[in-house]
Amino acid sequence: MMNKKGIEKKMVLEAVIAVLIIGIFFGAFLYYDIPQIIKDFVPSMNNSIINVESPPKVMYDIIEDEVSYWTGAKFVKFE
Repeated sequence: MMNKKGIEKKMVLEAVIAVLIIGIFFGAFLYYDIPQIIKDFVPSMNNSIINVESPPKVMYDIIEDEVSYWTGAKFVKFE
């Protein structure tokens, strides 16, 4: 049997690894133009409708919509 601290250390390690994987996944969407990369490497998708708007704006809009929905928060845009 593992002692309590051993289990806690394992759970913390798993949580840290999960956060890193999720961070890398979302980081790719924030910093790279994923739809354009897909269009470049998959010729059959060149004519399909893919939103090629800048990824950070798309990602921030999605996050903003989700946060607004779940918390009722209103966002003020400074442009």
